Amino acid sequence: MFKHCTYSLLIFLSFFSLAQPTVDSNYLRVNGIYIKGNEKTKAFIITRELTFQQNDSIPETAIISEIERSKNNLMNTALFNFVDLKHVRVDSSTFNVIIEVIERWYFWPLPIFELAETNFNTWWLNKDFSRINYGTYLVKENFRGRRETIKFKFQWGFTQNIGFQYAVPYINKKKTLGVSGTFSFAQNHEVNYQSVNNKRIFYKDVNQFLKQEYFARIATAYRSKLYNTHTFELDYVNASINDTLTVLSSDFFKDNRTRTNYFGINYWFRHDKRDYASYPLKGHRIDFFAKKYGLGTSFENQLNLMELSTNLTYHLPLAGRFYAAAGLFGKTTLFDVSPYFIQKGLGYSEVVRSYEYYVVDGQHYGLFKSNIKYQIIKPKVEKVDILNKTQFNTIPYALYFNVFFDSGYVVDDLYASKNKLANSLLLGTGIGIDLVTYYDMVIRTEFSMNRMGESGFFLNFVKAI
Repeated sequence: MFKHCTYSLLIFLSFFSLAQPTVDSNYLRVNGIYIKGNEKTKAFIITRELTFQQNDSIPETAIISEIERSKNNLMNTALFNFVDLKHVRVDSSTFNVIIEVIERWYFWPLPIFELAETNFNTWWLNKDFSRINYGTYLVKENFRGRRETIKFKFQWGFTQNIGFQYAVPYINKKKTLGVSGTFSFAQNHEVNYQSVNNKRIFYKDVNQFLKQEYFARIATAYRSKLYNTHTFELDYVNASINDTLTVLSSDFFKDNRTRTNYFGINYWFRHDKRDYASYPLKGHRIDFFAKKYGLGTSFENQLNLMELSTNLTYHLPLAGRFYAAAGLFGKTTLFDVSPYFIQKGLGYSEVVRSYEYYVVDGQHYGLFKSNIKYQIIKPKVEKVDILNKTQFNTIPYALYFNVFFDSGYVVDDLYASKNKLANSLLLGTGIGIDLVTYYDMVIRTEFSMNRMGESGFFLNFVKAI
């Protein structure tokens, strides 16, 4: 009996061992990490983005993929124009990693010239130069070589705005915890107070400001691993409007007030494993965002509202120069009724392509986007010899042809009687050309058609997915 049990145990262990995955025992150790070209950036900022560290052991078959992933991580910091990683065998059991970077230009007295519209195409319909913001940013990126950011904003035009922001990505030895602070003041002579036929309606008074707003935020971000970030934010908003707007709109602020003030608390989770964040071709990203308006303090107006939103995007290389991408986006609003100045549906930061001329206000929405791309020009680099700064004289570029299909739906319980696109299926399809170049610039030209049979050419300056 004992012998029979022993044989059975041996047979079971044999099958169990056969079922286990084969482990690659040929590991190589990272002997050293050497960095070139980081005139300003501290070495620990660079090594923080690597998937390995010195003295780590890596399966020999995984070294190439770890090097490529680390290169992508460094590019996604937006600190460098170019990154090159190489591994050099030292002996039979170790290798060195050589990192060469070309840093970006980090101090920018940037001019502000932006359109106070949902996108370039809506502004082009009327070419209203009063709806232009102008001014300057003073931005110091990678401050002290530690990836810190200091930003001042001085803006005039449609929205007069002054602001300040300071962000520190790492304040602890493990480089997992960061903090930031933001303050701004804005005021407008013209205010969007409702939408009719899915077009924003404005009221303007050149003699007085119709809306003023103070905004402050403190935030902390926890990044335990390379690809997961948890961000917690505490906001304070104090805003006021002119009496005229309470006549034109009964719900711009809650209870038709001329002033609102409230705290907000936000939580944002981001999992980002795309190859290049500025124009991804491979990988995925998951976002979840929760925002609570009003914390119930006696200091606030009684605003009690919560928004939950999520974004899921996936990018997949196909055969040859073909690539596919898809994204799901959604938002829902809970508890109280949204005042007009808070609620946003589609047509603002997210849009169904071919509906660029419209806004679809609402409390809940879902959006699906999809692309098939063909790489007309593979990523190339041109050197401009007349520019002697390395931050500017090497210009990367790539060109893509794409076919796309989008669909969306907005649930609106407040304004649907005046806006026919609410509570109806939105469909759009078309073709386009994307130019990708340095400093994360994307220029999209598209021809598209929507469900209503409307078609047109559209120009955008951000990636679609």
